[in-house]
Amino acid sequence: MLPSSFDKLLNNRIMRRILLLSLLLICFHWSSYSQCPHDPTITPINPILCPNESDTLWTQSYDSYQWYKDGNLIPSETNQYLVVDETNYELSNITVEATDASCSELSPSVLIDGRVFSLPFTIASGDYKVNSNLVYMVCLNDTITFELGVTYDTNIQWTADGNPIAGQTNSLIEITSSDATGIVNYNVCGSPSVCPNFLQCLGVPLNVQFIECGTVGIDDNVGFDLNYRIYPNPSNGFVTIKSNFESFRTNYTISDRLGRTVLSGYLSSEYTEINIQEFSSGIYCIKIGNNNTFRLMKE
Repeated sequence: MLPSSFDKLLNNRIMRRILLLSLLLICFHWSSYSQCPHDPTITPINPILCPNESDTLWTQSYDSYQWYKDGNLIPSETNQYLVVDETNYELSNITVEATDASCSELSPSVLIDGRVFSLPFTIASGDYKVNSNLVYMVCLNDTITFELGVTYDTNIQWTADGNPIAGQTNSLIEITSSDATGIVNYNVCGSPSVCPNFLQCLGVPLNVQFIECGTVGIDDNVGFDLNYRIYPNPSNGFVTIKSNFESFRTNYTISDRLGRTVLSGYLSSEYTEINIQEFSSGIYCIKIGNNNTFRLMKE
C-alpha cells in the first residue's frame, strides 16, 4: 500500500526535527569544549616603568605558558613570569597564553607604559651677556640667577667646577661676584618626583665670569684710566669723556645691561660731551676702542 500524501508530509517533518535536534546537540557539545575552564590574568595591571627600571609580570599557575608582545610571540618567554623594562617594552601590549589540562586560553592584555623625560634645562635671568664662547658675562656686584626647568624637581644639587655647593638643593640659584673668581663651571642634577631614582644633569655646564664693566672714582664720581676720564658718573643728563690727543676719532659704544647698543659715535676732541637724558635709569657700559670699557650709571 503506497503512503498517502499526509504520511509523506509527516515523515518529512519528523526528519527535519531529528536533523535540527542533532545540530543543536552538536553545537552544544562543541560549545561546551570551546572555552577552557581557566581565565588567566596578568599582574600588575598596566605598570608604569621609569627609565633604567624593570618590572615583573605574573600570571596564575598553569601547566605551560607563552608570552606575546603586541600580538607577536616572544621567543623563549615560556615562564610563569615576564621581566619587562622601559627600553624594550615601552608602550607595549602584553598578553600570555596559558595552557592547563591541554586547553589553552589567552589573557586580557596589559599596557606597559615607559616614562620618557626630556633633558634638564635652565632659565637664566639678571643682567648678563653671553659671549661667543657661551660664557655668561656679568658685571661685578651684579647677580645672575639660574632656575632648573620643571619636571626635575627632586634630589636637586648644584655644583661649581664639579664640587657640590653646600645648601644649594633648590631649583633656583643666585650667583654673585663673591661666588666666582675667573670662569666658573656651574651644573645641576635632579630627578623627576615620579621617578626619583632617575638622576639627570645638564648636558652643557653654565660658564659664568664676572668682569669689571667700568671704574668709578670714589670722591668725584669720575671714571678713569691712563687715557680717559668719564664724568660726572652717575649722571642724569650729560657725560663728558676726556681723552688724550692720540684718542681723537676713536669710536665709542654705549650698551645697556643686556648688551644692546643704545648709542655710538666718535671722540671728536679732548672733551666729548654725550647726552644721556633719554636713557632709562640704570647701569650702562661705555666701550672706547677695542680694549677700554667703563661702567656708567644713569640716575
